Amino acid sequence: IFAINARGEIVNWNIASQDLTGYLSEEIVNDNSILYKLFPDKPLVRELFSIQHSEKDIRKEFRMTELLCKNGEKKNISLQISHRKKAIIEDLHTWVIAFDETEQFQLTEKLIKAKERFEMISNATNDAIWEWNFEQNTVWWGEGISHLFGHLKANQITTFDWWSDKIHPNDRERVVKKLRDSAARGEKTWR
Repeated sequence: IFAINARGEIVNWNIASQDLTGYLSEEIVNDNSILYKLFPDKPLVRELFSIQHSEKDIRKEFRMTELLCKNGEKKNISLQISHRKKAIIEDLHTWVIAFDETEQFQLTEKLIKAKERFEMISNATNDAIWEWNFEQNTVWWGEGISHLFGHLKANQITTFDWWSDKIHPNDRERVVKKLRDSAARGEKTWR
């Protein structure tokens, strides 16, 4: 949490802010250029200044904003800004709460890349690639389901029963039991 006065100076810089950025309170407080050091996104800083001089009460959120730490490390944060036209504490109109979302951002990026790779592999093969979600009892089908069997369009989700109903009645009970047993044992492949 930090607070900005009417001159654009940070006048309150708590321990969590120090831990997040590496800047001590003494390095930050009353330096009206520090916002430009912390936030490389200049339009964001200009908007902060604009909010801070507003004659209206404003609450605003900025998602996935880049923060530049003292050691040069870049972090992805979200900011919640609360500006009051009548200061709660003299000359402190604008309060900012920062949330470090760097880890979440990195995990999301990894997940997006993994999904892109999976989709590329799924589209490149002539196999019927599928994924069974046990908890929801749904099955996702890749491109091969339509190419090989003429069912569905690619990237469609069905129920497990939809798939098992396609198995020949003489084989259905045996195949489904074998698959369920394999899944219950945590086996990675099934044939």
